[in-house]
Amino acid sequence: MRSFGIEVEMVGRTRATIAKVVHGVVGGMVPEHLVDQEDENITCEIVRDSKGDIWKVEDDDSLRAPENVRAEVVSPVLKEVDIERLKSVIAALAALGARTNQYCGVHIHIGAAEATVEDICRLIDVMIEEEPKLVEDFQCSPDRLKRFSKLLSPAFVTRFRNHRPKTDAELERLWYGKPTDTKSLNDRYHRSRYRGLNLQSYFFRGIIEFRYFESCLDPDKIEAYVRRCINIADRAGLP
Repeated sequence: MRSFGIEVEMVGRTRATIAKVVHGVVGGMVPEHLVDQEDENITCEIVRDSKGDIWKVEDDDSLRAPENVRAEVVSPVLKEVDIERLKSVIAALAALGARTNQYCGVHIHIGAAEATVEDICRLIDVMIEEEPKLVEDFQCSPDRLKRFSKLLSPAFVTRFRNHRPKTDAELERLWYGKPTDTKSLNDRYHRSRYRGLNLQSYFFRGIIEFRYFESCLDPDKIEAYVRRCINIADRAGLP
């Protein structure tokens, strides 16, 4: 059964309040407030659920809302069997009165730590065909696609088709457009992450990230996002 994770951005309620609502659904230990040891300005709320997995509620300064009422809920690694529990979390957040705005997005993560270069190439094959359909089906915001989740460029597709990568170095050069270095590969926030299909996340931590989606607190729509990404991974034959 394929694993996935999700980040859901929202505004309108404090992170502490959101953490309490998440805890009310997933159970486990009461929420805990953590301060980053290296930067005390960076904090988050964590909920260790009844399985021992950690849900995080983090700040995100890209959301264009007052600092105390902007949040990103980050799930632990989930399986398809957990989708109903995820939907319950989303429904509870909607009932709380949290909301989304044009700056809020949903990011879906698919585990790919064991993927080979050819596995990633098959994923790119699928996405060349799938992107236009996904954008239409989910009515992805043109502004989001321009700023936070750019589509595969014609130049990228041409480079890929003319020289299909066979090694890690060739795949990295395809993505970055030039020979890369360890610093880029180890930078979670490298500027190349602003793609609907984010392979920077793959290089950094072995995860495929899909960033196309507008945030919402509709449980059925969240499920549709997740299942679409799982379907893409299955079609590409990711291990």
